[in-house]
Amino acid sequence: MSVSGEKAGTALDRVIQSLAGLADTLPDAERELLYPAVLAQLDPADRLRASSDSTQLFNPAELRLVERLDAVPVEVPPRGRGLTLIVKGTRLCNLRCSYCNDWRAGPDQTMRLPVLAHTLLKALRHSNPAVLDVVWHGGETTLLPRRFYERALYLQSRFRQPGTIIRNEIQTNATRIDAEWAAFLARHSFSVGISLDGPAEIHDRTRRYVSGAGSFADVLRGVRVLRDHGIEPSVLMVLDEEALALGPRRIFDFFLEAGLPRFGLLPVKPPNNPSAAPGTPADRYVDPPRFMAFMTELDDIWREHGDPDVHIRELEVLRRKVAGTRHRPCTLAGGCLGAYYLVEPDGRVAHCDLFLGDERYTLGNVLTQDFLSMAASPAMEALREANEHALEGMRRCPGFDVCQGWCPHERYTSARHNPSHRADCCGLLPLIDHVRARPVPLDADGIPQPRDLLPDPCTDSGDPPRRARQFRPRERV
Repeated sequence: MSVSGEKAGTALDRVIQSLAGLADTLPDAERELLYPAVLAQLDPADRLRASSDSTQLFNPAELRLVERLDAVPVEVPPRGRGLTLIVKGTRLCNLRCSYCNDWRAGPDQTMRLPVLAHTLLKALRHSNPAVLDVVWHGGETTLLPRRFYERALYLQSRFRQPGTIIRNEIQTNATRIDAEWAAFLARHSFSVGISLDGPAEIHDRTRRYVSGAGSFADVLRGVRVLRDHGIEPSVLMVLDEEALALGPRRIFDFFLEAGLPRFGLLPVKPPNNPSAAPGTPADRYVDPPRFMAFMTELDDIWREHGDPDVHIRELEVLRRKVAGTRHRPCTLAGGCLGAYYLVEPDGRVAHCDLFLGDERYTLGNVLTQDFLSMAASPAMEALREANEHALEGMRRCPGFDVCQGWCPHERYTSARHNPSHRADCCGLLPLIDHVRARPVPLDADGIPQPRDLLPDPCTDSGDPPRRARQFRPRERV
């Protein structure tokens, strides 16, 4: 480890000062062209910082805090692997979704500047990752003012180490997306994820406003506004009993008819109950066997449809993993402990955001600890030992090389509520076997290409594979 020399933020300041000196020597017309040309070459955080006045983003006391944190000498570790932060900027929300345990009401549910500054300082300077992924989560993220994210971008630029790549993603229910929000997200290169629980008859039952009214129409309006600003959002649907009853064909057709060819699916889960005995019934739970049956049929529908521009997240990442690509989604990669952290509005840090309610997964507070020390803490070591113990029984499973035991939270929930839970299989094997038996080619970027179907070894007819049927959306949202 070494004490940081010139920080990336300091280097940027030098560039800005040099440009200012150069600009003073140029004619007015050339000066007006200089800054936009240079700013266009910067990454979003540096671009915002270079074009912003810090006194407009922070009051004097806040600016003194930032300067004090920036001035503290830090033992910068060697360049580490990627780090992902799921940052709960607020737990306030304008919806009351039937399955959600994330929202909170009342005071102190929004992240204040000291927590935000410590979070980014500890992530960028104390951890020194090659890539920092920041997932802005809620609650509802757009209940925060855009100034909150401007301050975050400024701090990212100021605290980063040279060479660190920073990527920002925001998860939103899209009901509050307007032209100003969409322009802001596009200008600062945010990836956008939205929640849409399929057709209106499902979505308006599961994702309601506080008043009880459905939110479906407002979500589609928000998607239209994002697209008007060049943003193609990713879509996430939670599958509950009613969605299962509609069946995978209805869900698949809905997303294509809506002009949303990129979507992911998550089975609904009950609130975490650390003390639940194995086999404890749960009111809201789609267990792995039923989820695998749904996804297996959906994979057949996707293959028959034959359009490589349709991307179903869970199927695509599984096919890429089966094919041996370098693509490593967190659910199938293993080793997530110490690489993914949840940061609460008050600074508390936990492993991931899925274990809410189980205090064993709380690791510390970013106001007093950094992520490297939490990764080496007794609490983290206990989680690693428990995870390794669970994986030992699965290593002989024929699908383990693909799933790596699947997401630890899937196993956590299954062990408590799945009546057919097995200690030697995470539950993904039926879908892995299905995908292995029905391969499709991958393009140069590792994207599955169902249009060029390989022969299906599970058919005896010898007929050529079925070709893609043309699908024209009735209306894009």
